Amino acid sequence: MRPNSGESTVQYAARLREKALSCNFVDIDDRILEHLVQTTRHSEFVRKVLHKQWTLQEALNDAQIHEDTSVQIGAMGHQERDIARVSKKKKSFTAASDSRNDRGLNCRYCDMKHPFQKEKCPV
Repeated sequence: MRPNSGESTVQYAARLREKALSCNFVDIDDRILEHLVQTTRHSEFVRKVLHKQWTLQEALNDAQIHEDTSVQIGAMGHQERDIARVSKKKKSFTAASDSRNDRGLNCRYCDMKHPFQKEKCPV
């Protein structure tokens, strides 16, 4: 028996329990936990269960927390794309020079009106 697509670990464990009741296992929780360890795709979950020697209930609690967190992280990823980007537009130096010329200011080199570029200054 394998987990269905989109089925949580808790739902899968409940389905396993229904099947296990018809098999007359002595220690159903241990058999369900063994089956979860063998069929899960999450190696971190298996490592925790084996290292900490969890009961079925402890393993299901951790799996539920992991699945809930994964859903929240996925939702946060969608929110990040919805946030508008704010950027500061850099001023162009030539635009600033041209605007000085529009205001009627004279060249600082020759005191005449012409584009504010040293190469165009007659001096």
